[in-house]
Amino acid sequence: MQDYEASISFLGTWGRFQMKVFFLSCVTCLPSGYNILSVIFLLASPPHQCYIPLHRNLSQDWLQASIPIQQVAGQLERSSCSRYELDLVQNLSALGIRPSLDQIHNYSALGEECKDGWTYSTEHYDLTVVTEVHLFPVWFQELDT
Repeated sequence: MQDYEASISFLGTWGRFQMKVFFLSCVTCLPSGYNILSVIFLLASPPHQCYIPLHRNLSQDWLQASIPIQQVAGQLERSSCSRYELDLVQNLSALGIRPSLDQIHNYSALGEECKDGWTYSTEHYDLTVVTEVHLFPVWFQELDT
């Protein structure tokens, strides 16, 4: 087998044309890299929870208590895809009853899906495709199971 350098010596040395082609090849690859990396930020799924409509006239305590707390990976977190029935929560709030863990556990079977949409955390991202189109909660959970 011949030496590699000897076998391609007929091509000539590294000249202006080769430098121009190499530089243009590198420059045309940059936009592709940005497009591929943009998916990380555009499709991010920020933490979310059920939206509680303001016209429900709930006290601040009941707004906080209307989202169930569940254990995820050994830590307590607010549920991201369910809430207590808002009619029940609104009635308890109107009666002036303050939320307590005992009361909430009594009604824990009366949960419902997020019917009014979701609110998303803007701690890391202001807008993503997921927050604009509400992609995450319903169909993405089905993929996890």
